[in-house]
Amino acid sequence: CNYCFKRCESKRALSNHERYCDSNPNKEEVARQRKANNDKGAYCAKCKHHFSKKNS
Repeated sequence: CNYCFKRCESKRALSNHERYCDSNPNKEEVARQRKANNDKGAYCAKCKHHFSKKNS
């Protein structure tokens, strides 16, 4: 990790860890941006349900 001493075995694990690392100075900004992106999902007028952009 670029912010702490954790070693990750894959690039995906490293990317996921860096996003939520406690030592990451941009942790709150990253979380806010991801939430904003997730909130921009679709709205179904027929069933009147708002679907998130991501399933997770």
